[in-house]
Amino acid sequence: MDINSKPGRKIIQALQPETMKDIHRAPFEYSQYLAEQLQKAGE
Repeated sequence: MDINSKPGRKIIQALQPETMKDIHRAPFEYSQYLAEQLQKAGE
């Protein structure tokens, strides 16, 4: 799996700088979600 957060980052930063924290946090939250789903599947 490849997560690429760079496409569109500069335009979003210019137009909606308040969303940058969410953009940087999203890959970590998604990976945590996937880990939780794998754990549930293994129960």
